[in-house]
Amino acid sequence: MEYKSIAELVEEAENQGCRISDAVLADQAEYMEKSAWELLDMMAVRLGVMEDSIDKSQVPGLKSTSGLTGGDAYKMMQRFSSEEGLMGGFLDRAVARGVGVAEYNASMGKIVAAPTAGSCGIMPGCLVSMLREKGAKREDVLMSMFTAAAVGMVINYRASLAGATGGCQAECGSAAAMTAAALTELM
Repeated sequence: MEYKSIAELVEEAENQGCRISDAVLADQAEYMEKSAWELLDMMAVRLGVMEDSIDKSQVPGLKSTSGLTGGDAYKMMQRFSSEEGLMGGFLDRAVARGVGVAEYNASMGKIVAAPTAGSCGIMPGCLVSMLREKGAKREDVLMSMFTAAAVGMVINYRASLAGATGGCQAECGSAAAMTAAALTELM
């Protein structure tokens, strides 16, 4: 596949009678000359880093290297564990997780740039929330990440993922679109 349009991704999956993620995994396995299992293992490592960055962000006193930011995600999660905020419990906690990853990144913690460091909390906040709160199967979350990656490749072909060329909207907008695709597949 060339990953030039979402329509192409949908058409390819329909032609194969499978999910977008299945078509992408098979295509990438062939392109990278690896087995599907190897690629799934590589994606599992990334999901593990996402989970770890969330867990390590949920501690009191986490601060950025400058000391100017940090600790807000922990406070948010504490509050939203006992009551709902403006958006409803699940979404409030997903946002708290996403903010936590961004804070962890600012403290020089290891994150997954999905697709960039500037947008690093969006996908983990949502996907880990699906795992932990909605009972999503780990295998399904891993597969949904292949769909997200394909959407990112389309965005990169048609526009930009980089803040340097497209501003913060390119980073966060791309991450939101990629995450929306993953969540759509999961649901």
